[in-house]
Amino acid sequence: MLNDTVPVDPAAPSAVGDYDNDTIADLMVKFNRTELISYILLQFTECNGTLALNLTGKLNDGTICFEGIDIITVSTLVGDINCDGVVNILDLVKACTSYNSRDEEPNWNANANFAPPYEKIDIFDLVTAVAHYGETC
Repeated sequence: MLNDTVPVDPAAPSAVGDYDNDTIADLMVKFNRTELISYILLQFTECNGTLALNLTGKLNDGTICFEGIDIITVSTLVGDINCDGVVNILDLVKACTSYNSRDEEPNWNANANFAPPYEKIDIFDLVTAVAHYGETC
Protein backbone atom coordinates (compact mmCIF):
# COMPACT_ATOMS: atom_id res chain seq x y z
CA MET A 1 0.00 0.00 0.00
CA LEU A 2 1.09 3.53 -0.63
CA ASN A 3 0.43 5.78 2.39
CA ASP A 4 -2.15 3.21 3.57
CA THR A 5 -4.42 4.41 0.75
CA VAL A 6 -3.42 3.30 -2.76
CA PRO A 7 -3.00 -0.46 -3.35
CA VAL A 8 -0.45 -1.98 -5.71
CA ASP A 9 -1.95 -2.76 -9.11
CA PRO A 10 -2.30 -6.57 -9.06
CA ALA A 11 -2.51 -6.68 -12.87
CA ALA A 12 0.86 -4.94 -13.30
CA PRO A 13 4.03 -6.98 -13.48
CA SER A 14 6.30 -7.03 -10.44
CA ALA A 15 9.89 -8.19 -10.42
CA VAL A 16 12.96 -8.40 -8.23
CA GLY A 17 16.09 -6.85 -9.70
CA ASP A 18 18.85 -4.35 -8.99
CA TYR A 19 17.10 -1.23 -10.31
CA ASP A 20 19.41 1.28 -8.60
CA ASN A 21 22.64 -0.64 -9.36
CA ASP A 22 23.75 -0.91 -5.72
CA THR A 23 24.12 -4.75 -5.77
CA ILE A 24 21.13 -5.08 -3.41
CA ALA A 25 17.98 -6.71 -4.80
CA ASP A 26 14.98 -4.37 -5.19
CA LEU A 27 11.31 -5.26 -5.57
CA MET A 28 9.61 -3.26 -8.34
CA VAL A 29 5.86 -2.77 -7.98
CA LYS A 30 3.45 -0.54 -9.88
CA PHE A 31 0.31 1.34 -9.00
CA ASN A 32 -2.73 2.23 -11.05
CA ARG A 33 -1.68 5.56 -12.58
CA THR A 34 -5.12 7.18 -12.30
CA GLU A 35 -5.51 6.23 -8.62
CA LEU A 36 -2.00 7.39 -7.78
CA ILE A 37 -2.36 10.76 -9.52
CA SER A 38 -5.74 11.35 -7.89
CA TYR A 39 -4.29 10.59 -4.46
CA ILE A 40 -1.27 12.85 -4.96
CA LEU A 41 -3.30 15.78 -6.29
CA LEU A 42 -5.68 15.59 -3.32
CA GLN A 43 -2.70 16.24 -1.02
CA PHE A 44 -2.01 19.70 -2.48
CA THR A 45 -3.76 23.02 -2.10
CA GLU A 46 -0.74 24.82 -3.57
CA CYS A 47 0.62 24.48 -7.10
CA ASN A 48 3.73 22.55 -6.10
CA GLY A 49 5.56 21.09 -3.14
CA THR A 50 6.94 17.87 -1.70
CA LEU A 51 5.14 14.76 -0.52
CA ALA A 52 6.40 11.81 1.52
CA LEU A 53 5.34 8.49 0.05
CA ASN A 54 5.46 5.46 2.34
CA LEU A 55 5.25 2.02 0.74
CA THR A 56 4.38 -0.93 2.97
CA GLY A 57 3.62 -4.53 2.16
CA LYS A 58 4.51 -8.17 2.32
CA LEU A 59 5.31 -10.84 -0.23
CA ASN A 60 2.48 -13.08 -1.41
CA ASP A 61 3.70 -15.95 0.74
CA GLY A 62 3.71 -13.66 3.81
CA THR A 63 7.35 -14.37 4.64
CA ILE A 64 8.83 -10.89 4.23
CA CYS A 65 7.30 -7.59 5.30
CA PHE A 66 8.83 -4.41 3.92
CA GLU A 67 8.58 -0.66 4.15
CA GLY A 68 10.19 2.15 2.21
CA ILE A 69 9.79 5.91 2.07
CA ASP A 70 10.62 8.53 -0.52
CA ILE A 71 10.07 12.27 -0.79
CA ILE A 72 8.83 13.43 -4.19
CA THR A 73 8.48 16.91 -5.67
CA VAL A 74 5.10 17.53 -7.29
CA SER A 75 3.71 20.25 -9.52
CA THR A 76 0.03 20.41 -10.40
CA LEU A 77 0.85 22.81 -13.24
CA VAL A 78 0.49 20.98 -16.54
CA GLY A 79 3.72 21.23 -18.50
CA ASP A 80 5.92 21.90 -15.45
CA ILE A 81 8.15 18.87 -15.94
CA ASN A 82 10.92 19.97 -13.57
CA CYS A 83 8.41 21.09 -10.88
CA ASP A 84 9.81 24.62 -10.49
CA GLY A 85 6.45 26.40 -10.76
CA VAL A 86 6.82 27.69 -14.32
CA VAL A 87 6.45 26.13 -17.77
CA ASN A 88 9.44 27.30 -19.78
CA ILE A 89 12.13 26.16 -22.20
CA LEU A 90 13.72 23.92 -19.54
CA ASP A 91 10.51 21.88 -19.39
CA LEU A 92 10.27 21.63 -23.17
CA VAL A 93 13.88 20.39 -23.37
CA LYS A 94 13.06 17.68 -20.81
CA ALA A 95 9.96 16.71 -22.79
CA CYS A 96 11.94 16.49 -26.04
CA THR A 97 14.69 14.45 -24.35
CA SER A 98 12.13 11.84 -23.30
CA TYR A 99 10.25 11.86 -26.63
CA ASN A 100 9.24 8.42 -27.92
CA SER A 101 10.27 6.69 -24.68
CA ARG A 102 8.22 4.21 -22.70
CA ASP A 103 8.05 3.34 -19.03
CA GLU A 104 11.28 1.69 -17.79
CA GLU A 105 13.32 2.86 -20.79
CA PRO A 106 16.41 5.01 -20.11
CA ASN A 107 14.95 8.33 -21.36
CA TRP A 108 11.53 7.84 -19.72
CA ASN A 109 10.31 10.82 -17.68
CA ALA A 110 6.91 10.28 -16.07
CA ASN A 111 6.64 14.05 -15.48
CA ALA A 112 6.48 14.57 -19.26
CA ASN A 113 3.57 12.18 -19.73
CA PHE A 114 0.57 14.55 -19.79
CA ALA A 115 -1.77 13.06 -22.37
CA PRO A 116 -3.11 9.67 -23.40
CA PRO A 117 -1.85 7.19 -24.31
CA TYR A 118 -0.03 7.26 -20.96
CA GLU A 119 2.47 4.48 -21.67
CA LYS A 120 4.56 6.56 -24.11
CA ILE A 121 5.89 10.13 -24.42
CA ASP A 122 4.58 11.26 -27.79
CA ILE A 123 3.52 14.32 -29.79
CA PHE A 124 0.37 14.75 -27.66
CA ASP A 125 2.54 15.20 -24.56
CA LEU A 126 4.78 17.75 -26.31
CA VAL A 127 1.82 19.73 -27.66
CA THR A 128 0.24 19.74 -24.20
CA ALA A 129 3.42 21.13 -22.63
CA VAL A 130 3.79 23.78 -25.36
CA ALA A 131 0.13 24.82 -24.91
CA HIS A 132 0.93 25.70 -21.28
CA TYR A 133 4.19 27.52 -22.06
CA GLY A 134 4.63 30.63 -19.91
CA GLU A 135 2.15 29.58 -17.22
CA THR A 136 3.25 29.92 -13.60
CA CYS A 137 1.95 28.99 -10.19
